Amino acid sequence: MLAHIKKVMTFSLLSLLAACSNTNVDTKDISQKNFIAKLERSENVVVLDVRSVEEFKEGHIPNAINIPHNEIEDRLPELNDLKDSDIVVYCKTGRRAAFSYEILANNGFGRIEHLDGDFSAWQENGSPIAKGSQ
Repeated sequence: MLAHIKKVMTFSLLSLLAACSNTNVDTKDISQKNFIAKLERSENVVVLDVRSVEEFKEGHIPNAINIPHNEIEDRLPELNDLKDSDIVVYCKTGRRAAFSYEILANNGFGRIEHLDGDFSAWQENGSPIAKGSQ
């Protein structure tokens, strides 16, 4: 009986690990320079800021949409019309953007890029910043 329980537990653990490894998505990064060029070339670029509302109000990339990373899954219906758009996601340093990127990728968004260096690099480069809510 104990051997059977060990086999079941081992199988369950291996299944869980396999399921978790299938959700990892490799992010595609876009450099700050290429992002600026993309914005200049196309009106069909959605800029998604996944920082908190407070951070967004303090300063964000002009024309960005703010959906905090901890709300992204619940607010996917708001983004469904954008599945065929180029989406560039960023946060302050990358962690929240990677989390959001994975959720989007796992829900059928195929044209996503992560802004390399995120908002921290955007500020350091002296790039334009908008303030207030969207």
